[in-house]
Amino acid sequence: MTPMPREHRVQRVPPLPPTPPMTQGRVASPDGQRFTPQQRHLASASPLTPPATQNRTNLPNNGQPTQLLTPPPTQQPNQNTAPLRHGQEGQENTASAHGQNAGAERSGNRNQRTAAAAANPRFPAVPNPPRERRRNLFLAARQPYHEPPQRHDLGRMDVPCSQCGALHWMDEKLSNSSKRNPRFGLCCMEGKVRIPPIGVPPQPLLHLLTSDEPVAVKFREDSWKYNRAFAFTSIGVQEDHSVNHGQHRGPPVFRICGELYHRTGALSTAGETLPARPRYAQLYIYEPRAALDMRMSSNADLNRNIMQDLQSMLNEHHQYVPVYKYAHEILQQYDPANDVQIRLQLTPGLDRRRYNLPTADEVAVILPGNTATQPRDIVLRLRSGPLQRISDCHPAYAPLQYPLLFPYGENGWYPEMKLYESDEQRAERLRGRDQRAEEGHEDGIDVEARASDTRRLTLTRYVAHRIHFRPNEFNSLLRGGRLFTRYIVDMFASADQQRLSWIVKNQAILRAARFNNLEDASITDGPHRDLHDLGQRIILPASHTASARYMFQGYQDAMALARHYRKVDIFLTATCNPRWPEIERELLPGQTAYDRPDLVARVFQLKKKALIDYIYINGIFGHAVAYVYTIEFQKRGLPHVHCLIFLEEPYKLLTPDDIDSCISAELPDPETQPLLYEAVTTCMIHGPCGPGYPNAQCMVDGKCSKGYPKDFQEFTTLDRNHYPRYRRRNNGRTAEIGGRTIDNRNVVPYSPFLSAEFFCHINVECAISLSSFKYVFKYTHKGSDRASLEVDRNDEVKRYVDGRYISPPDAVWRIFHFDIREQVPNVVRLQVHLENHQMIVFNPDQDLDAILQRGSSHKTTLTAFFAANADPGPLGLEARKYTYQEFPQHFVFDQTKKKWSIRKQGRALGRMNWIPPTEGELCYERLLLTIRKGATSLPPGMALR
Repeated sequence: MTPMPREHRVQRVPPLPPTPPMTQGRVASPDGQRFTPQQRHLASASPLTPPATQNRTNLPNNGQPTQLLTPPPTQQPNQNTAPLRHGQEGQENTASAHGQNAGAERSGNRNQRTAAAAANPRFPAVPNPPRERRRNLFLAARQPYHEPPQRHDLGRMDVPCSQCGALHWMDEKLSNSSKRNPRFGLCCMEGKVRIPPIGVPPQPLLHLLTSDEPVAVKFREDSWKYNRAFAFTSIGVQEDHSVNHGQHRGPPVFRICGELYHRTGALSTAGETLPARPRYAQLYIYEPRAALDMRMSSNADLNRNIMQDLQSMLNEHHQYVPVYKYAHEILQQYDPANDVQIRLQLTPGLDRRRYNLPTADEVAVILPGNTATQPRDIVLRLRSGPLQRISDCHPAYAPLQYPLLFPYGENGWYPEMKLYESDEQRAERLRGRDQRAEEGHEDGIDVEARASDTRRLTLTRYVAHRIHFRPNEFNSLLRGGRLFTRYIVDMFASADQQRLSWIVKNQAILRAARFNNLEDASITDGPHRDLHDLGQRIILPASHTASARYMFQGYQDAMALARHYRKVDIFLTATCNPRWPEIERELLPGQTAYDRPDLVARVFQLKKKALIDYIYINGIFGHAVAYVYTIEFQKRGLPHVHCLIFLEEPYKLLTPDDIDSCISAELPDPETQPLLYEAVTTCMIHGPCGPGYPNAQCMVDGKCSKGYPKDFQEFTTLDRNHYPRYRRRNNGRTAEIGGRTIDNRNVVPYSPFLSAEFFCHINVECAISLSSFKYVFKYTHKGSDRASLEVDRNDEVKRYVDGRYISPPDAVWRIFHFDIREQVPNVVRLQVHLENHQMIVFNPDQDLDAILQRGSSHKTTLTAFFAANADPGPLGLEARKYTYQEFPQHFVFDQTKKKWSIRKQGRALGRMNWIPPTEGELCYERLLLTIRKGATSLPPGMALR
């Protein structure tokens, strides 16, 4: 082997001393105190030469790793002691104790649920993987690679919620709770969501959902087809089949495009001009044998015996079967010429907290000419007519479409459902509401008391509670396979459409106009002016998550980070690995990750959080001063994160040696680096593509659009577009993957430390040039895939709905209210307007004088900035040191009091919206605000005093 030149040799150093216990900050000194950036730079000189003088060779000695830090020995678990969980230091794993505590809320016996969990086949007698003690990870990704003791592992999902018994990973606990007494909000909002458990399904459905027999396994694969055969309602949606064609591998995926809704038709086909085959609810009116024959004629590939058993089960147990039959009997008693309708609703006198099932007496007859039908009623007709759309706010919305998930016909969610609050919690919440209103009135601000006496349970919180695993509950939803994924997509589409429906219905109510325009209307037309003619309509605001305005505002906020920190250093993309052991360990027998999007979303959320902590908290690339990330979903639904990372000046990637210190594009050594080799060959190989794979996604005009296979090169360089071309040496190392031989030319750039630690696709790129800098910012905020449709350009809501795609993991992610975007530090959006030109949101039905009175006292961030500069006390003395755009770095804006106060903790940046030169004075005002300090007003002459 050729000896390495002296200037490239890396000397071995003794291992670092054990990290002190209190090192959850970025880097801690031996006495437990945090280092300043200067101290941290000096502290890193021992394990790593200072950045100004060191040579950061990533894999010296011709690709062979030089061990820089001695890894801590793996602790062998004691037979009498549970293994350590990730993040614990010498503490015993209290999973069994948590399992005992789970039964206290309902049964009072702390041992019952532990026994249930132990008897469950999901919990094999395999201990949690032992975790090493907390390591000093500062600059770990910039040092020569050495194999970690083991990969990052979340452990078992075995920590129960003390309120509802749902099982969690310890890392899912609320940040303000301890490991000894963890509390969780994802499942039940700390006990605020209280709904009855799903009942154990009757036979034969129970056997089909749990048995390992081939017939039962085949049933679970086709469960969505069986459900379609027994559904009472039809579903209207455009399904995206392209994800299951071409080069895509894996089980079929349910992915929709556009709007989703349920419809119901007539109960009889009699009287139709053309012969029609009975479908959906019509089949429940027929004699069982005839209904079975009709169902089999449309589903010849299904098992007739199973169909017959399921039909008998639903006729006996599903509570809406006798309701539809009784409705049919009533309609037959009336003259068909009268077109009598029936509406299904819950009797107003019922106690809805008990979720009573419907009976035949709850069917109300509506005579001809009666127009009292409520929008949420399910309307039934005897004869043919237009298909009626069912409101997704009706409690029968889900049980009518998914009878195999709800074989008893249990009522689902409806808007009147409430969150549970104790008297103390409710009193505290109302006191906070009244206190905020009182503080606002003292400052002359009209604060609307939005908190009601009771809080409603939203559909997303309802579904999130339903899809958690509980050892003492048989959850047929989680065993539904592909049917479960359809249910999840359906429920999120319904929740999202409810929010959009509210926006559409309030278009004519809430308007926004400049205050001076309202004053002009009052002077010229008097108080009787029709305010419906004023203002601009709010179409789809930025407050709606994932809307076009939401993503654009996020892009502008990210550019504010770039303005302040000048250069982004790392562009990182991490994709969920469905083969993560945390997912596979919690699957029910016979399931794959595609059957459990709930596990995929929850595990990726925790892994993403750990990845961000490694980068930002532990500083594996150096001290990171800022980051911004967005979450997207692949065509097959797997989530991935795009992350931009800003490093502090001593640790920026400015030279090829800096890039090589943390980014590699070569195959590792399978003998000395087995964990890294497995991760790279499994997750970081591009393709297959090329002439032999013309249908590959990256193929454009017969060539790979990503430029693979790349060229061999001995050193990292920059191409003519200033994009880095990573080192890919022709060292003869190859690998056999999928029947083809690959070498370094096919490797996607990666971080050896992160790839070995997380075992997933983590593409790490250096954004060193201005062109690549602009590309990554636009790419990370482009939003999810959207269909290219010709729709009404003036209707932003319709354009958003018609173009959206929803996959099961995407739906679960949004149901759990996980963030799809985050940035640190926060960016405060600063308003820019001329005097009395601030925007006022108003209701056109209100009195104009009242609107003007409220608008005259309306304060904005700009007017509050002028007021702070005019303050004669310490506030004004400090405020006059900074410009308007610098203000959020040193002051905090109180949204209730509409005042700036001196910042005592945290960081934030300010951003003024871009204003084109065509706006005249407003554009000049913005320019002056970027340089002028201590301004107290803005006179018409545009000179800041």
